[in-house]
Amino acid sequence: MGERYFLKRYVDPLTVGRTSAYRPTEEIAVPGAADGESRIVRFCVASEICVMLLLVAERGEPDAAKREYLLYDAGDGSYRRLRGSWEEAEELPLQVGYRDGSLVLRFGERVEIHSLREERMVKLDLKTREAALGESLYLLAAETAKILRYGYDGRLLEEIAPEPQAEPVGIDYRGVLHRMERLDSDLRIDGEPPASTPPTTPLSFAYLAPGEYLCETEDALWHCTERLQRVAPVTEGYDTDCMGDLWVLSEGKLLKFEALPEFEAQRIETITFDAFKEATEWSRLELELTLPAGTSLELQAGNSSGYQRMVDGEKMLLYGIRGRKLEVTLRLLSDSTRTRAPIVTSMKAIFDATAYIDYMPACYQKEPETLHRYLSIFQSVAKELEDAVARMPRMLDAKRCDDSFLAWLSEWVGLQRDYRWPEAKWREFLCRAPELYSRNGTRKGLEEIVAIYTGEVPVIEEYEAEGKRFFFCLKVSADAVERGADIEVVRTIVEAFKPAHTQARVMVDEAADTTPQLVVGESILPYDTVIEQKKEHNDG
Repeated sequence: MGERYFLKRYVDPLTVGRTSAYRPTEEIAVPGAADGESRIVRFCVASEICVMLLLVAERGEPDAAKREYLLYDAGDGSYRRLRGSWEEAEELPLQVGYRDGSLVLRFGERVEIHSLREERMVKLDLKTREAALGESLYLLAAETAKILRYGYDGRLLEEIAPEPQAEPVGIDYRGVLHRMERLDSDLRIDGEPPASTPPTTPLSFAYLAPGEYLCETEDALWHCTERLQRVAPVTEGYDTDCMGDLWVLSEGKLLKFEALPEFEAQRIETITFDAFKEATEWSRLELELTLPAGTSLELQAGNSSGYQRMVDGEKMLLYGIRGRKLEVTLRLLSDSTRTRAPIVTSMKAIFDATAYIDYMPACYQKEPETLHRYLSIFQSVAKELEDAVARMPRMLDAKRCDDSFLAWLSEWVGLQRDYRWPEAKWREFLCRAPELYSRNGTRKGLEEIVAIYTGEVPVIEEYEAEGKRFFFCLKVSADAVERGADIEVVRTIVEAFKPAHTQARVMVDEAADTTPQLVVGESILPYDTVIEQKKEHNDG
C-alpha cells in the first residue's frame, strides 16, 4: 500500500521555553543536645576536594549555649568536629571560612587565621565589611574601602584600588574575584550591566556565571539572570558550592537549593508542510512526543479547505483537507507547577496515501467519511504491525533502534536504561558495554565510561584522608558538566564502576591536573615484572 510523506525532525526537541529557578531540595540540621535544641548560627561552603560545609552550631538553651565548629560532608552526611581555642571566644564571628586546613574567622575589629595542621594562629587587626576565600583571602576594609589580598599565612600580598561607594565584592568557587559597583546609579558586575537587578539596594552578592549572580537585599535573596527570582526571604547567610547549588541559612537550619528547570506556561508554534502540488490530499499526521503527567498538547491542522483539531494525541486522521500546503499549529502547555512540559521530537505528514475505502465498491464511496474513519482504525493497526515487522532487524542494533527499544537492549547486558543520559551517549555506552565491563573496577574502565558521558577523560587522584585508605577523587572540568543533573550522573557512574572497597568523591575543577597518578584497581608494575614475581613465588 503506497504512500508519500514529508518528515520533519527537530534537532532540538520542541518544548516549552524554560529557565533555571532555585528550589529547596534538602534541609541540614545538626543533631540536638540533651539539654535543649541545636541550631546553626554561621556556615560557609568549604573549599575541599568535595562539597563540604563548615558549620558553627550552638547546642542547648540560648542563654547557656555551647558552641561547636563542625565540618559536614554533603556526600555521606557525616560530621567532624574541629577543636581549638576559638570555641571559647565570647563573641560570635561575623563570618567563617575554611580552606586547605585553615580556619578563617572574621570578627568586628579583627580577622583570625587558624592553621589546623600547624596549630598556629595569625591575627589581623583590621575592621572589615566582608571576607572572601579563594586561592587567597580577600578582605574588604570597612573604612578605606580597599580590597586587601592576604595569604593564609597572614602575609599581605596586594592592595586593590578602592571601589566606588565601598560596593560588595564576591569570589566564585574557582578563586576568581568579582566586584559589584554602582556608576551613576547604574549597577555593574565586573564592569558589565546585569540582565536584571533587585528592586532595592543590594547588600552583598555572589557571582555564579557571566550574566548570573545572587544578590541579597534587606528583605530577600534574589537570583538574577534575564529573569529575576526571589529565592528566599531575609536570610542569616548564604553560599554556593562547586556544583552550582545554593545553601541558605534561615532560622537555625540550613537549606539546600538546586537550580531546577522552570518552564513557561505555554508555547505556540506553527509548522508548514509543502507538498509542491496543488491537488494534494492530506491523509494523516503522526507525532513522536513525550507527554508527562499534568501537561497537554493541543493541535490544529489544515488549510483553506478546512481545519481539524486534536488534544493529547499522537496520530490524527486528516479527512477532506486538500491543497498544496498543510499548516500545523501546536500549543504546548506545562503542568501547574511548571516543572514538566511536553516534548515533540518529530512530526510526519502523510499525503496522497491509498486508503482502505479505495478498495470498497463504488456504492460505499458516495458518502465515504464515516466509513473511511471506521476503516482507518483497522488500517492504522495493520500499518503499525507492518512497520514493526520491517523494523525488527534494526531494533537489534543499539545505534539504529528506536529509543523505546534501548531499555530492552540494555537488559541484554544487565543494564537499566538511565534516562538522565542523552540518547546518543547511552547508545555509545550500550555498544561498548561488553568491552567496558571487562575493565569494571579499574581506573581505565572508569575513565572511559565517564569520558563517554562528559566528552573528556577525567582526572583521578588518590588520597589518604584521616587515616582512611583507598580514597580517591575524580575530577571533571566545569566545561564538561552542566549544573546538578550531570554531576549526579557522574556520581552514579563512579559508584557503579569504582573498584571494590574504595571510597570516591566527584569534584568539578576548572583546570583539572593531568599529571599521572597511581592507578586505582590495576597493578602499577609492568606486566612482565608481575609474571616474574609470581614465578619466583611459585618456585619458592
